[in-house]
Amino acid sequence: MKKRVDLLYKTLVVSIMLLLSLSASYAQEFMRLGKITHSSITEISGIVPYSYERGYFWVHNDSGDGPYIYRIDSLGNLLQKVTIKGIRPIDVEDIGRVSYKNENYLLLADIGNNLRNREILSLYLIKEPKIDNTHKEITVNLERHIQIKYADKRRDCEAVFIDL
Repeated sequence: MKKRVDLLYKTLVVSIMLLLSLSASYAQEFMRLGKITHSSITEISGIVPYSYERGYFWVHNDSGDGPYIYRIDSLGNLLQKVTIKGIRPIDVEDIGRVSYKNENYLLLADIGNNLRNREILSLYLIKEPKIDNTHKEITVNLERHIQIKYADKRRDCEAVFIDL
């Protein structure tokens, strides 16, 4: 298993972009589908579609929440809370999804550093849980903890992109 995850790590190209300095040159019309009202979800910082069924999404809060991701529906209703065992995130800014050898993975990017006081940032890789609607809370194991450090100085990052 470790060898397979190591291969995934080696083939995974993570491009980190600084988005704070970018400004949108235009805006598109948006359509309101729903509203997040559950008290557990206070500040969504990242979102990706759920792999196994349309109309569902993985989200996470920004800093201060803990080792959690949440599955919501397209109306914003909380369906499941997932605890990732063995991590202590500080400022999670984004979530990515990747399929590799018929397995779906989620990458939780603990890359925020607003005060520039963190030297080491973290990427957490887990297998994407395939969940039925009978479980409101589950716990999953961490597959890989990838630590990253900028070569020149401490930086804040707000997004992560995955390309295989």
